[in-house]
Amino acid sequence: ARDSETREGSRQNYFVLRQLSCLAKSLDIYLVANVVDLVLQPSGEEVARRRVGHLHTRQQQVHLRGVHSPGQEPPAYKLFNTDIAFDRHGNLVAKYWKWHPFGSAPYIDEPGEGERRTAKFVTDFGVTFGLAICFDIEFEDPTQRLLDEGVAHFAFSP
Repeated sequence: ARDSETREGSRQNYFVLRQLSCLAKSLDIYLVANVVDLVLQPSGEEVARRRVGHLHTRQQQVHLRGVHSPGQEPPAYKLFNTDIAFDRHGNLVAKYWKWHPFGSAPYIDEPGEGERRTAKFVTDFGVTFGLAICFDIEFEDPTQRLLDEGVAHFAFSP
């Protein structure tokens, strides 16, 4: 993606992340939230281009209008069902894209093999948490990978 497209995509995510980070810091808590992560793809990558009219809700339409200029073809992007975790200081300590989306295609993307990563974070009280989203808990991966890494506690988003 061009630099300007990358900045616009980042701006879409920035507001929500900033608010969650400030909340974790102001309440002095660890905070895990489930969000949709908009990721612009590099030009040349084979990703289906979506049009704003294909989105179901007005909120989704308004959200994506800021990513491209009127009259231009929207940039290629992916939307991931995402868990993010912040520590007590508001630092982003983990981010996890759901591996097995169920019933959300074509609106939510499934990460490719090179995009799949487990996510865990260690708290200041000595507990390591793995992140898991809904249907992923039914599959060996990523859950078993985290168990093999010694993770015994999970922050789970239904």
